[in-house]
Amino acid sequence: MKFSKLLFYILIILLVLFVKTMEIDSKLLDKNMDKYYWILNHTKYTHNSSRISNYVLDVSNRLLDNNYKLLTCILKTESDFDNFKTGDGGKAYGIGQMHEKAMIDSCKYLGLKSCKYSYLKRKVMKSILFSIELSAGYLSFLYKHYKGDLDKTIMAYNSGMNNVKDNKFNVLYLQKVKKCINQ
Repeated sequence: MKFSKLLFYILIILLVLFVKTMEIDSKLLDKNMDKYYWILNHTKYTHNSSRISNYVLDVSNRLLDNNYKLLTCILKTESDFDNFKTGDGGKAYGIGQMHEKAMIDSCKYLGLKSCKYSYLKRKVMKSILFSIELSAGYLSFLYKHYKGDLDKTIMAYNSGMNNVKDNKFNVLYLQKVKKCINQ
């Protein structure tokens, strides 16, 4: 009799703990769902929006202190999520429209094994996820370099670090990315 009473109380305690854990998990899920849907809303015109949204959340958690809006808005502004786009006279590639130096810097920053440009360029064009990873790595590198200055990070991503130093950057690009972030 005492044993069954004890077992009953243990089951009640476990049930309460389980319910509390589910409440915490659902709060975390709700929190991440808001982020997921925010990204999804900005990628709604692409055929693989769900995959991009999941990966942007993952990469921004790992590399950008969870700044998923920054990464999403950079990708939207650069290529409108078109991984096959080339820009700047054929010098910028992938969803993040990265140039050779940016790709190599990001690759080294991320500690990847092969940072040869010809390899990176091919991989960026083939894999949207790799392209997102390199873009996030470069943003992370710039964000740390500029000690958290978001404006300089955005300007350097678009114009290059030397142009930011020389005050040669595209103000309209900065405004467009910041407007997207604040939506």
